[in-house]
Amino acid sequence: MTRTLRHALAAAAFAIVTIVWMLPVLRDPAGVVPGPGADDNLTFVWNTWWMHHAVTTGQWPFWTPMLFAPWGSSLALHTHAALPALASAALLALSGGSVVAATNAVVTLNLFLNFVGAYALAFRITRRTLPAALAGFIFGCSPYLGAHLHGHFNLIAAWVLPLATLATLRALDHRSASRTLLAGLSWGSLVYVDYYYAVYAALMVCLLLTARSVSASVAPAPLARWQQHILRVIGWLLALDLVVVIGIALTGGAVLRAGPLRVSIQGTDNPIAAAGLLVMLIAAVYLGPRVRIDVATSRLRVDIRRLAPGLAVALVVSSPLLLSAAALWLNGDYTSQRYFWRSAPAGIDFATLFLGNPTGALSGHWSRYAYGRLGIDEVEQVGWLGPAVTVLCAVALLDRKRRADTRPWMVIGAVFTTWATGPYLVAAGRSVWLLLPATIVRFIPIVSNARIPARAMIAVYLSAAILAALGWQRLHDRGRRMLCVSLLALLVVDYFPAQALTSRVARPAVYDVLRAQTDLGVVCELPLGLRDGFGASGRLDGRVLVYQTLHGHPITGGFVARLSPRIRAAYQDDAILGPLLRLSDGHPLSAERPMDPRTAQALLRAHGISHVIINQLTAPADLLAYARASLPLRILAADAERTLYAIGDVTGESRPSLRLGR
Repeated sequence: MTRTLRHALAAAAFAIVTIVWMLPVLRDPAGVVPGPGADDNLTFVWNTWWMHHAVTTGQWPFWTPMLFAPWGSSLALHTHAALPALASAALLALSGGSVVAATNAVVTLNLFLNFVGAYALAFRITRRTLPAALAGFIFGCSPYLGAHLHGHFNLIAAWVLPLATLATLRALDHRSASRTLLAGLSWGSLVYVDYYYAVYAALMVCLLLTARSVSASVAPAPLARWQQHILRVIGWLLALDLVVVIGIALTGGAVLRAGPLRVSIQGTDNPIAAAGLLVMLIAAVYLGPRVRIDVATSRLRVDIRRLAPGLAVALVVSSPLLLSAAALWLNGDYTSQRYFWRSAPAGIDFATLFLGNPTGALSGHWSRYAYGRLGIDEVEQVGWLGPAVTVLCAVALLDRKRRADTRPWMVIGAVFTTWATGPYLVAAGRSVWLLLPATIVRFIPIVSNARIPARAMIAVYLSAAILAALGWQRLHDRGRRMLCVSLLALLVVDYFPAQALTSRVARPAVYDVLRAQTDLGVVCELPLGLRDGFGASGRLDGRVLVYQTLHGHPITGGFVARLSPRIRAAYQDDAILGPLLRLSDGHPLSAERPMDPRTAQALLRAHGISHVIINQLTAPADLLAYARASLPLRILAADAERTLYAIGDVTGESRPSLRLGR
C-alpha cells in the first residue's frame, strides 16, 4: 500500500469520526448549533455575520458600530475568531445564505482539521502512518475539544497548534526561505484564531528551541553547610505550619490579642498556602545548586537565525490586529481582569484524572453526573488522559533510545501541565489553597491575559498524543503487537466522542416584521444588557446577537470579550439608556425618575433608536412599567414572547398591531 493511499485512508477515518460526532448538527445545519446552552456559541454565529457584513460593505472588521449603539465597540480584544469567521462568511453563498449553517460548516471543518493537524505532526516525527493516526485520534477526540465544542467555537480550531509546530520544525531542519515563510505565516495567523493559541504557540516554539539546545541534569553532590542550615530552618517552619493547620482543623482556631494587636487564625487557607511556599523553597534550596545546565550556543544561534525571518513575517501578518489593540490601549480603552491569588481562575480539577471522559460516548453520562455532583466545571476543568494514553506515554518516556525524540514533548507537556493546574490546587470541586508554580503566570505581561489556566491542557493533549504515538511505535517494534491492539481498542472505547448536543436557533416572526420596516435605525432590545468576559450589567439575552443577523441593524447593548470601561460608563450615565439598563438589572422603579414621553422621544431619536423590542417573559415588572409610562411606543407586532414597537410621535394616532404566532 502506497504512502499516499495510507494518508487518504487516515483522512477518511477522521472524516467518518467527525461526521458521526456532528451528526445531530449536520441533520439540521441551519436550525441548530452545538451546545446544550448556546448563548456563548451564538456569539460565533454573530462573528460570521459581522465578518461577511464588514467585508461586503468595506468596514474595518475589528471595530463594529452594530453593537453597543450608538457608540459601537472595538473587536481587537474580542473572541472574533477572525480567520474561521472569514471562512464561514465565504461559505454563506454555498449554505443558502444561512449564517448558522455556514458557522456549523466551519466548526465541522475545524474538528476534522484537528485530526489532520496532529496526524501530520506525528507522521513527521514517527514517519509511520498508524502511530500518526493514533496521535491524530487522541488530539482530535480529546476531552478538551469535546467540552469546548459546547461553548467556545474559537477554541475548536486547535489544529493551528500542531500546524505551527510542524512549520517550526520544518524551518529548523532546513534553511529554506519557503519553509521560513510558511512558519511565519502560521505564527502570524494565530492571532486571527484565538489569543490563547497565539500565546501557547509562542511558548511552544521557545520550548522547542530550548529542548534542542539546552540540557539539564542534577549532579550528585553533598549538601553545603549553608544549605543544611536553611533547610533545617525551613523544615522547622514547615513542621510548625503543619501543627497550626492540624490545630485549626481540630479546634476551629482562635483569635489572639496582644494589646491593640489582633490576629485571627481561624482558617487553614493561609497556613496551607504557606506550606506550599515552604515546599517550593525546600526544592529550590536542595536542587538549585545541583542543577547543571548546558547550552549548545552554536546550535541555538543557528536555530534563532533560521527562525528570525519567520518572526518578521509573523509580525507583518498580525500587524492589523496588533495595531488595533495598540490603538485601544493608547485611547485608554484597554481592559483586563484584576484579581488576587484566591480569586484567580482555577486550573484543572485533579479528580477529573480519575472520573472518566465526560465527552466520551461510553463514559460520558456517568462522568458528567459525577462532575455535576462534585461541582466541577466540565468545560474548563477537565484533565482526563485515560489509561491507554497514560501507558503509551510512559512507554515513550522510559525508552532511552528515543530520548531525543521524546525530550521536546516531555518538556512541553511538563510546562503546560504545570500551567494547567492553576495557581492553587483544586480537587473534587474544592479549592485547596496550596500555592502552585502557575501563580507566577499572572505577573508575566501578555501571557497573563491568557487567564484561564486549564485551557493550557490543549498543549498537554498534543504532547500526550505525540508521546503516545512514539510509545505505540516502540511497543510495535518490540513485537508487543497484542498489547498494541489492546491499548488501541481501549483508547477508541475511551476517546470516541458522544454525539454533539444541540440547541435550536429560533426565528421569531417579529424580526421578519422588523426587517420589513422602511425607517429602521437602531433597535433597542429590552431587557437591555452589556456583557463581556469579566461580567455583565443589565440582562442580556444572547439570542439577540443571532436575531440581529435577521434584521441587520445596530442594537443597543451586546457582548464582546473585552468591553471598554468608557462604553459601560456612557450607558450608565445616559439619560435614557441608563434607567433602562438599571431596571433591566432588577433595580426598583422607585430609584428612577419618571420621564416625560416627549423628552424620551427626543433622547431615543438622538441615539438613532427607531424600534424597541420587549421580551415580556424576561423583562422585570418595573422595567415594563417604566417603558409603558415613559417611552413613546407604538405597537407593530407581537407574539407570545416579544412585542415589537416603533418610536412614535407622542401626539400621533396609534395604529393596529399585528398578532403573530410562534
